[in-house]
Amino acid sequence: MVYRTVFGGEFNGPVHRLASVPSAPGQASMAEGDRNLLMHVELPILGGHVLMSTDAPKSSGFKVVMGNNVQSSNPTRGLKPTGCSRR
Repeated sequence: MVYRTVFGGEFNGPVHRLASVPSAPGQASMAEGDRNLLMHVELPILGGHVLMSTDAPKSSGFKVVMGNNVQSSNPTRGLKPTGCSRR
């Protein structure tokens, strides 16, 4: 949520929490401390870019390792060609 303070603006759609995800058959119940964590949220920022965020709790087997906690995508839809040719 700190990014909204930095960039301003409003989220695209609701803030989804892990508590809203039903358990699969045979799956253990979610840890009580994880229920308020983020499942998904989107924040539009400058230049038509969108920041998307989710939490990855240790109780679900996630382990943060330098480099696995950020993902970047640069969609090219709607961009004009730069004049480079393919051979």
